[in-house]
Amino acid sequence: MTQTKKKKKTTLSEQVQKGKELLHKSPYALDESELEPSAAPDDEKFTGMGDNPFTLTEAEQRQIEEAQENAPERAHKHHWYGVPVGTLVLCFALVGFAWLCTQVGQYIYGVVTDDSVERAYDTYLTPVVMFDPQPFESLSAADKNMIQKAAVWKTVFDKLDEIDEYDDQARWVCPADLVRQSAVELFGVSCLLTPETFTMKDYNSGSEITVMYTDETDTYHIPLMEAIGTYQPYVVSKKSRNGATILKVAYGVYIDLDSVADPDVEIVGNNLAVVKYMEYEIVRDRDTDMDYIKAIRVAE
Repeated sequence: MTQTKKKKKTTLSEQVQKGKELLHKSPYALDESELEPSAAPDDEKFTGMGDNPFTLTEAEQRQIEEAQENAPERAHKHHWYGVPVGTLVLCFALVGFAWLCTQVGQYIYGVVTDDSVERAYDTYLTPVVMFDPQPFESLSAADKNMIQKAAVWKTVFDKLDEIDEYDDQARWVCPADLVRQSAVELFGVSCLLTPETFTMKDYNSGSEITVMYTDETDTYHIPLMEAIGTYQPYVVSKKSRNGATILKVAYGVYIDLDSVADPDVEIVGNNLAVVKYMEYEIVRDRDTDMDYIKAIRVAE
């Protein structure tokens, strides 16, 4: 028979000792020499400067210190040209502001005092005012001879540069159709002018002249005079009333201001002494979109 060996019993202390030995022999365990911190070489010990990329060099630190020392001096340094340049800029600004104020003032003054409309009415009314027509409230009550005179001379003023035709007596030859058109422009489409020969006074020589109408050619033969009529118009006010335009018109005569002795003489426009005032009612024809004289009254 085979003799069996009896297992030797181990005590608890022996098992603990055996476990410690196994632990020391583990391949994953560190030796005591590895557990101790290794001393760094003297030349690699940390000195505070080391290889830290954010650490400034001594040269960079000196530059920063020099910049800080010089900064207050530069901040308080003044240039000699600062005051004159600033004064010059201020002068230019004041000049520009003054110019702008002048332009604005002139514009406002021009708007407030603009009388271009009134002066246009002066030109329009001249062929009528210069013959000093009698007042009327309707075209039917107006003087037909005055209407023909005014129409003829409006045509002379408007068309003399366009028509270059004269008769053997040096009279300007004007088509009667143009005179009829002028009558309509002055007194409206209801003004039906019947052309005829008429006489009028030459205010330069004081003699009578004849404006001849020729039926065969339907033309007027007009002697051209230097002085025509008595008065020149100057519109002093314009207002609206019942859809019409009411003009207050000064009837003036040209005078030499140096020769005027009466201080009470009223002067308007270009050396015009006011003789009297008349009121003109101007209305617009909706069919022709043209203004015309509807009535002439004594101004209140």
